[in-house]
Amino acid sequence: MKKIKQLTFNITQSRRIKNYAQKNDLHEKVLLAKYKDIMHNIYKAWVKNLQENPELQFRTFFLDIMKYAEFTSRLKERKEDLIKIKNHVGILEDAIKEYKQDYAKIINIEQIVKGFEEGGM
Repeated sequence: MKKIKQLTFNITQSRRIKNYAQKNDLHEKVLLAKYKDIMHNIYKAWVKNLQENPELQFRTFFLDIMKYAEFTSRLKERKEDLIKIKNHVGILEDAIKEYKQDYAKIINIEQIVKGFEEGGM
């Protein structure tokens, strides 16, 4: 029964990896090699932690790692978003400076026109 479950899991993972590779235009063999390497590293880390905590289950350990991986991925996206926001803020600050300069010129022109109107009458 255990072998059947493992085989089913392997087939499911293989389909997921194949779909992911096709969706993101990646070579499946390269993706499988990376997946195998990552899983091997996770397993080694679990074995190391298992010595300190014999009750640690692989599934729980793996899910915790996935949560942290997702969190760091989101941090990277947020960092990119913040960089874009910073760039837009810089553009807006420059636009405000230009607006203030143009507004000051308009006020100056209005004062000159007002001076001519008062002096001409």
